[in-house]
Amino acid sequence: MSLGSTARRVCLSLLLLGVFAPRALADGFGVCQAGWEWANNTLDQNPCQIAGALEAACEGFSVYVLGPLAQGTNYVTPQKNSTAEKCQCNTVMFSLYMACTGCQNVTTQSWSFWSQFCDQVYVTAYPQSIPLNTAVPHWAYLNYTTGNMFDPVAAKAAGGLPEMLAAVPSTVSLSSTSTGSRSSMMVVPTTGQGDNNKKKSNAGAIAGGVIGGLLALAAIVVGLWIFLRRRALARGDGYHSDYIKVSTGAPMSENLIPSSHPRLYDPSDPSTYPSHVDYEPSDPHTSAPYNGHYTGVAEL
Repeated sequence: MSLGSTARRVCLSLLLLGVFAPRALADGFGVCQAGWEWANNTLDQNPCQIAGALEAACEGFSVYVLGPLAQGTNYVTPQKNSTAEKCQCNTVMFSLYMACTGCQNVTTQSWSFWSQFCDQVYVTAYPQSIPLNTAVPHWAYLNYTTGNMFDPVAAKAAGGLPEMLAAVPSTVSLSSTSTGSRSSMMVVPTTGQGDNNKKKSNAGAIAGGVIGGLLALAAIVVGLWIFLRRRALARGDGYHSDYIKVSTGAPMSENLIPSSHPRLYDPSDPSTYPSHVDYEPSDPHTSAPYNGHYTGVAEL
């Protein structure tokens, strides 16, 4: 390798180091100027620290530091086929990086420049798991692709709450579109609607089960009552009627039912009259009943 070629490589490396500030090897995070306190999360971490926590968890580092920026420098954008591509090709990391840049009073980059080497981008979502040592403020989930630039005024108006503390993929719905050679994926948080429907469904199932159980119990009680009622009628328990049914099905008066006991004579009831009476005169001077033969004294 010639001396001239080596010198050119060294100069190019120095130029890159002058334009893009080192991140993971920096001694400390970038410090935001006064007036950017709204960009901190509830753990009092500034955007540089929040972005560093996400990068460390995503790329497998114990520490990932976004160091201080000097005027005319900027952070390295996502590179094609790099580990950073899966972590940075989304609007959440873009907004955090640009907030970290802007809060140091350094000129920010555009979204089109940031995402130029991304094969797939996520809009309004961070596709990786959020670590426990940080919280992503609400303003980082705004869609900054429409204006192509990070908007600190809109971010401040949106505020930091609610924050994202857990992995996003389990609570998002995705819709993908194609943009030239790369795809763009819009991810929208669901706000727990599925849980509410499930609770309503469970409540409806419980209510239906209770009502069904009560109806079944009522049917059993009614069936048991009918069964006992019919058995009581068959045995004659507690039942009285003025009529009984004979084989023809016609009603018969109880007065027509033969009885083993003689009935008392009732002058007002012809059915009690005796069928045959041996007449005996009550007067001893009265003759016997006429039988067709005259037995008296001949009349003169």
